[in-house]
Amino acid sequence: DDERGGGGGGGGEGKPKRELKRPAEAVANPRLVREYCEQLVVPAVNEAACALLAEVQRFQERLYLRDPLKASQKKRFVCGLREVARALKSNKAKVLIVAHNIERITAEAGLDDMVSQLITLCAKKQVWVYDEAAKASTLQHEDRDKEVLLVFAMTRKALSRALKRSAKTSVVAVLNHDGASEQYARLE
Repeated sequence: DDERGGGGGGGGEGKPKRELKRPAEAVANPRLVREYCEQLVVPAVNEAACALLAEVQRFQERLYLRDPLKASQKKRFVCGLREVARALKSNKAKVLIVAHNIERITAEAGLDDMVSQLITLCAKKQVWVYDEAAKASTLQHEDRDKEVLLVFAMTRKALSRALKRSAKTSVVAVLNHDGASEQYARLE
């Protein structure tokens, strides 16, 4: 029953399945704080995350106004489950901010699987390992040298508002927090 099939993006071999379980301290409204949250969602964390995202978004917008081509090449953050997964797999993400009210979709390769995969990728990186005997490569998870900072903060609507986006945003990966190190330190 715990086995996962492929279809979660990028080879299904050796992927550990994380059990999503609500922390005992989480006593907030269960409809608002989902079981994947591994920390308490408190206003101080929300404010620090909002400040970091606002600063990073300001830097990105300023660069875009100067040179749109350069801005598209040097992104400071990415939004959305697929883009964030790509950033984590390529080891570019420094901080992952996850909304605490992502919809519940338990189907195969649904939102719950994607969120648990993102949480796993924060602690482990994907590495191709070549097996000489089988003459084939397999994708395996290894511990990261430095884990990606994982923060559960804000609702989907508040996350999109902090980034000045119209569409609701479930996850944001900060790729470059240079210039916003004070806000990053508050978040840690």
